[in-house]
Amino acid sequence: MDEKDLTFSKIKKKYNQSKMIMKIMLSPSGVRFDGMPKGHSADADAAMMRYEASKEYVEIVDRTIAVFDDTTSTILRKLIDGDSGIGIAQSINYSQDYFYRHLKPMAVANFVDVCPVA
Repeated sequence: MDEKDLTFSKIKKKYNQSKMIMKIMLSPSGVRFDGMPKGHSADADAAMMRYEASKEYVEIVDRTIAVFDDTTSTILRKLIDGDSGIGIAQSINYSQDYFYRHLKPMAVANFVDVCPVA
């Protein structure tokens, strides 16, 4: 793994963690946002800050992916979502070999170069 792949893996991991935090916070058993107390206010404030930071991170990554052309955006979105390279190559109608040798490295390198959270 080269440096850009490692950076992409870190972004992917944090992105997925952030999405999970947002999902938990918005679930019925998550933190209440209705103003009614549930535990200490410091806990609610910390939870709200975690939610806001997670939401901002997800939005930054999503906006960065949207900058690229359709093929690159599809590759990046599917890589972050955890799809296999075989499935991605099939969905964009390229051979596996071309995907692994050219498309994936190019998409990851370009994403890492322009992503402000990298």
